[in-house]
Amino acid sequence: MEGNTYFSDDHHTQIQDDDEILWHYFSVMMKQSPEAKKIYISQLEKMIHPEALTLEEPFSDRKSKGNKRKAPTKEEFIPSEVPRFVVPYIHEYKNVSADGNCGYRSVAHQIYESEDQWRRVCTDLHDFIESRLDYWTKIWHKSIDEAWTTLRMVNYCESPCSYKYWMSMDEMGPVIATLYNVILVTLDPIQMGTLTYLPLYVPEGIIGPEKHIYITFLRSYNHFVSVAMIDNYYVNGWDAPLKIRIDEWKSICA
Repeated sequence: MEGNTYFSDDHHTQIQDDDEILWHYFSVMMKQSPEAKKIYISQLEKMIHPEALTLEEPFSDRKSKGNKRKAPTKEEFIPSEVPRFVVPYIHEYKNVSADGNCGYRSVAHQIYESEDQWRRVCTDLHDFIESRLDYWTKIWHKSIDEAWTTLRMVNYCESPCSYKYWMSMDEMGPVIATLYNVILVTLDPIQMGTLTYLPLYVPEGIIGPEKHIYITFLRSYNHFVSVAMIDNYYVNGWDAPLKIRIDEWKSICA
């Protein structure tokens, strides 16, 4: 009959499941401290109203001469969110589209030289994980059901996408390094620092990783960015704090 709209049972089930998940998280957040609640509110506002995100210059009562300074762009803001000792070695940034798939877009730019290949990256990761799901379940310290949930999220290739489909570097970092046989470096001075992901295994006949790829996460924007380093990038003194580990590793591999 004209004028009526019908929805499938799967549609209603999906809405119901999403509502239950939201209410679960809200109930958890309501039990947190006032300080934590303020952080949650701030993050929710950024997600629901991203158009309201702006960068403001610090207040100053000094009167400047000449033309007013323009507001810094996202690219200009990147160095402040990268570890300072790394900044001199950065060649350029690739600010990929901010549609929720920026993590996969950054990887696509590094691997396939085009962020538009991000769906290809999702497919690569999905097929690679699925082929050895038991293995990655152990690596992630997850149950098999949780691993299947992660797999379904990786296979979600819509643009834009909601927060729950964003790439998690904790999970995907080791997979990306192993799948593409690369050394993946993530630059994050705030939460976890600069992390390096190495391949957990390599194809037979391959000696080592083929190249390095670099990605940074801008926490002020909840946004991944692809980073290119200068040739023969090397930070002097990086191995000093890790000397004991390096010596132990060499003794194991000897």
